[in-house]
Amino acid sequence: TLIAVNSMGCSDTVQHVFEINPSGHNVPTGFSPNGDGLNDAFYIMGGPFSEYDLRVFNEWGQQIFMSNSQADKWDGTFKGAKQPAGTYMYIFNGNVDGKSLKLSGEINLIQ
Repeated sequence: TLIAVNSMGCSDTVQHVFEINPSGHNVPTGFSPNGDGLNDAFYIMGGPFSEYDLRVFNEWGQQIFMSNSQADKWDGTFKGAKQPAGTYMYIFNGNVDGKSLKLSGEINLIQ
């Protein structure tokens, strides 16, 4: 619940219910590696993960990124070259809180 009051003493109230992800992870749908410090890399958020295996593939099915550590994030490059804006696929296998976690989906690289 948020209650706001202006300088004239008028107030308004708004309520919003937030769903908390109880699974211990979150996957962004896009990122923009433009160096502004916001959403500059792709990784599986949450954890802590006792196992972490993230792979990213381009539109041709070529693996262009692989990490076994949440600290290693995909910065939108392959062999040092910036990749074009578009949709990429990811596969993640991990373990969080003693539970196996298998995820796959799309990530949008925004330039």
